[in-house]
Amino acid sequence: MAGGAAVSLAATAWQRLEALFHQACQLPAAEREAFARAQAGDDASVRDQLLAMLAVESQATLRVRAPLKQAAAALRAPLPELPAGTRFGAWAIDRLIGAGGMGQVYLGHRADGAYEREVAIKLVAADALDAQGRALFEFECRLLAQMVHPAIAQIHDVGTDAHGQPYLVMEYLRGEPITWWCDQHRLSLHARVLVMLRVSEAVQHAHQKGVIHRDLKPSNVLVSEIDGRPMPGVIDFGIAIDATNPGMTYAHDRGTPGYMSPEQARGAPDVDARSDIYALGAMFYELSCGLAPVAGRDGVPQPPSQRLATVPADARARICAARATTYQKLHEHLRDGLDAIVLRALEPQPGARYASVSALLDDLHRWLDGYPPRALQASRWLRLR
Repeated sequence: MAGGAAVSLAATAWQRLEALFHQACQLPAAEREAFARAQAGDDASVRDQLLAMLAVESQATLRVRAPLKQAAAALRAPLPELPAGTRFGAWAIDRLIGAGGMGQVYLGHRADGAYEREVAIKLVAADALDAQGRALFEFECRLLAQMVHPAIAQIHDVGTDAHGQPYLVMEYLRGEPITWWCDQHRLSLHARVLVMLRVSEAVQHAHQKGVIHRDLKPSNVLVSEIDGRPMPGVIDFGIAIDATNPGMTYAHDRGTPGYMSPEQARGAPDVDARSDIYALGAMFYELSCGLAPVAGRDGVPQPPSQRLATVPADARARICAARATTYQKLHEHLRDGLDAIVLRALEPQPGARYASVSALLDDLHRWLDGYPPRALQASRWLRLR
C-alpha cells in the first residue's frame, strides 16, 4: 500500500478519502475502480491512495472467506507473554501491563545505551493481521508520527521483528482516568474546565493532522500532577487495528458505548471529527455533574444541572464535595453556560454539534472569561431553560 503518499494528504483530504473508501466498499467489486476514478477526478493523490486501499480491501475480503473453524481457532490463540528483556529493535520489555483485543502492551525501556527512556511497547499478533490490517497499521502509524503535542503520547518507533511481529513503541504516560483523578483531587468546576481545555486542544491538534481518535473516554485520558498542576495525556490515538477482528479495521468498529456518537454506534461510513466532539461532550458531562449522560426520547440528555437535581441527596452531596462546592453553587455554575456547552457537543445530529473543536474551545474560553457561550443562543437550549 502506498502509505507514504497518503501521509502527505491534508486533514480534510484524508476525511474525504476515508468517506469515499467506505462508500466504495458498499458497491459491487466490479464497480469500485470506476467509482474511485470518477469521485477523485483530477486529484491524483486521492485517486491513487483510494485505489490502493480498495486493492488491499479486496485481498482482505478473500481471506475472510476462509473456513470459520480455522478463523475462530486463530482468533482464540493469544500472544504468549514474553519474558523480561525480550528485544524489539533498540527497545526491551520489562513487564506486561495490558492485554486485550488490540494485542499486548508492555512497559519497556531503551536498551541500546543511547539514552534512558521508559516506554510502552504495543504488540499485535502477526497472524491476526490480514493484508488490509497490516497496510492500515503502517499507514496510521506514519500518520500518528506527525502529531507533536504535550498532551498526546508520542510515537518513538515502529517496526517488525525477525519473526514478523509488528510492534509500536510509544511514550508511556503515567496517570489515572480523568474522571477518577478530578474527583480524588476535589477539582473545582473551573479547574475541570481548564483540564478539558487541554484535552480538547490535544484532540484539535490531532484533527489538524487528519487523525480522528474514535474512542475518547475517561480511561483513554490519563491525568497526573506535574509541578502542582494537573496534566492530561490522551492515549490510544487512532490505531484502528483490532486483533480480534482482523478483517474489519474501519472507524465504526471502534468506540465505547456511552461515549461514542450515535452515527458511530449505527456503523455509519461517514464518521468524522464531530464524533470526537460528541465524546468530549460525554466526558465533560460526567466531569461536570458526576453522572454519565443518558439520552432522552429526542436523543438529547437532560442538562447536567437538571440531571443532578434528580439524584438522592446523599449522592448529590458526594458529587458536590468532589467538586469542593455546594449544590447551590454547582447548580448555578452549570446553568450559567456549561449546560448549554455540553448539550451542544452532545447533539444527536452531527450538523447540530460544534462544527469543530476550535468552536468548542471558543465557548469554553468565553465561559472562563465571564462571557455567555455562543451555545446559549441555540433554540433547543432556550426551550430547555
